[in-house]
This record gives sequence, C-alpha cells and structure tokens, in this order.
Amino acid sequence: MSYLTPFTVTTAPDGRLLTNLSIEGHGSPWSFRLLPEPELTHELCRHANAKSSSASGLRVDSVWFQPAQGKVNASQDRIYAGPCEIKGEKWSLVGVFDGHAGEECAEHAMKNLPAHIQEALSSSADEAFNAQLVNAFISFDNAIIQPVLELFPDSGALASMPPEHLEAMINDHASGGENYKKIILAMRGTTAVVALVDSSRKNLWVAGVGDSRAVLGTQKPDGSWLARDLVAQHNGGNESELQAIRDAHPAEPDITLKNRVLGAIAVTRALGDVAFKVPAAYTREVFLRAKPGFRVHSSVEAFTERNLTPPYLSAIPDVVHVNLAGDSQGTPRFVLLMSDGVVDDHVVYIRGENEQASIQRWVEIVGARLSKDQASDEGSNLALPVLREVYHGSNETHLSAFLTLESDSKWLDDTSIQVVVF
Repeated sequence: MSYLTPFTVTTAPDGRLLTNLSIEGHGSPWSFRLLPEPELTHELCRHANAKSSSASGLRVDSVWFQPAQGKVNASQDRIYAGPCEIKGEKWSLVGVFDGHAGEECAEHAMKNLPAHIQEALSSSADEAFNAQLVNAFISFDNAIIQPVLELFPDSGALASMPPEHLEAMINDHASGGENYKKIILAMRGTTAVVALVDSSRKNLWVAGVGDSRAVLGTQKPDGSWLARDLVAQHNGGNESELQAIRDAHPAEPDITLKNRVLGAIAVTRALGDVAFKVPAAYTREVFLRAKPGFRVHSSVEAFTERNLTPPYLSAIPDVVHVNLAGDSQGTPRFVLLMSDGVVDDHVVYIRGENEQASIQRWVEIVGARLSKDQASDEGSNLALPVLREVYHGSNETHLSAFLTLESDSKWLDDTSIQVVVF
C-alpha cells in the first residue's frame, strides 16, 4: 500500500517517544509508551477481552480486541459461541462477524443468525446439507432487505415523493423508530464466518461470506502442524471474485474501480450492505435521509452514481465440509475463526512476514500448546498467544506502539479470534 513506510521511533524534545507506526502522513508521528514486562502483557490482556467458553462441550477460546478508546472507536466485530440444536441433537456453532459502516448488522447477525441457521437446518429434510447452509445465509440476508422494500415498494416513485414525507417515514424516532431501525440495519453490513460441529464431533462445516478467515489446524502423523484456509476471501484481493462481478455487469467499466465494488466497498459478498443490492433510488431517497446515517455522504453519493444494474454484492457463502476423523495426511484438531484485522495490510507490513507464513505460525502456536497440554491449565487461553503474534509480540516496541498509541481515531482494524478445539 502506498502510504506504508518503514517503522520509525524518535524522541520529541520533551522526551516523549514518537512513532509513525509505518504510516506516511495521516497525522503521524504519534506519541506512545514503551512498556516493560510484565506491564506489556498485562496491557495486552486488558484490551483482549479474552474469554474461554463451551459450545455443547467444545472448548472455545476467544479474544475481541480494539485498543482505541471512546464510543466512536468501539469494535464493530461481534463473536458468538453456543449450542445449536439440529433435529434434536446438540451441535456446536461458533461465529465471527466483522461489521462495517457501523456495528448494527454484525450485532444483528450475532444475535439472530445462529437461531436462523438452527431453524433452517432442522426444517429442511430433502436438501443437501451444504445447500441448506447456503440458503440459510441467503434467506437471512433477504430478511434484512425485504423490510425496506415493504416500506417503499416502488423505487420509481421515490423521487416524486415529498421530501418531508420521506424523512418523516424514515426518521420515526418519536414513535419508536421501527422504520429507522429497519433502514439503518440495511445500511450497515457485516462479514460472517460460521463453524458448525455435529454432536458426534466427526464433522465440521464452515460457511463464510466476506473476508473473515477460517483456518484449520491439522496435526500430521509426524506431529507437525498444517494450516489450511477453508473458505475463499470474498474481497478485492481475490481476482476471481472481481472477475465474477465484471462478468455479471459487462457494460460497466468502473464496477471494480480501485479493486473495490463500485469503487467503494472492499468485500464482494456480505450480509446487509443493501445499498449495493437494490436500485440507486433507495440510497438517494431513503438511506441518505436517515439521521444519523452514513458517516461520509459524499463517498456514498459517488458510488451511487455507478449503481446501474444491482445487485453487485451477494450473501452466497462458500461452504466447506471437513471429516474430523482425519486421514493418512493428519487429524484436524482445531479451527481458527478470525476477522480480517489479523491480516490487515498495515499490520502484515510491520510483521514483515507474508500472510500464509503468518497463518502457519499461528497454527503452530496453538498446536504446540495443545501438544504440551498447556491448554488445560487454568487461565490459559489459546487465542491470546495468537493475538500477541498478530501484533508482533516478540518486538516489545512494536507491541507497545500498537497498544498505547495516543490518537483520537482508530489506528488498528478491529480484531477477533476464536479457537475451536475438537
């Protein structure tokens, strides 16, 4: 990325440490504090919100990390781990939801997608299981879109409706805000990666939209560890995703401008983000009138001009099945579910290690702890050492800067990690 530059530390005349955090411009350099051990580890743990839980007997260790302070900087990620009853059997369901443009859609998915999946998988008898999961994601997304279409069924009539009438319908806060809640949910978006383990613990299904990660940790017969990405990345870094969008809209040359859909959004599949799924009139006449609404109206107006033949995003997940019994190549032992903060270009640049090497290292870190039975120690959390490695924890200066930077805005992407042990 053009704004990235080598990491530097300097000392201000008043003695404060300053770092550019490998960012050129954008307000750098910033003050930070160099933390010695054990204070450094304590600060990491304080921000990590580390938690160990059980999903129908499966161990799930998680972290939910965003060191920037203040409500405006609060994490838009959400995580879930719990039971899922499928046709009378207790399965396990674990998910990571990386919200964007606001937390509302990620919050909605965390609270409601597990139950929706449970109902969909329990009620379908004839359909293949993978297809049932695909349809569960699609129907969940349709339930976000449909309330807006029911409020305003005729997109062609929106431009002729009196503005004051539209705004009264949209911003109905005084009467409970039910319309506004439906509209704001549709304006927000989230990735979703979900792992389902059956009651026998012999089968794993992973379904994902967007660019959150699902990485399988498999122990080979010689005791070493293999990392395997389970679902593709649905974003502008995946050329096949961009080409699929171009093929669906061949007469629109700016459709993947700057490797973003309509030049605006990085993900190519997501829940919500309805502005990319319905005619532009809904954005111009409905979404842009919501108060509070979009944070930057000018950027929304720019991509709306390119919205000619929607939909441009889909909620069709990739679905993968894994036999947990293993084979001659090895035995699956755990899966890492992670938001894309773990592979943010900025953080990868500072780590100085390519993405695949990092993923392999994280699997080896978790695997080593499992092999030594350290995971059974009270207070141990398998996601925490992965988080530390993500933020280059072997370098105290780098980790200190990530944790203590003095800035009014976010300097790191939200980062969530869930480790599910089979």
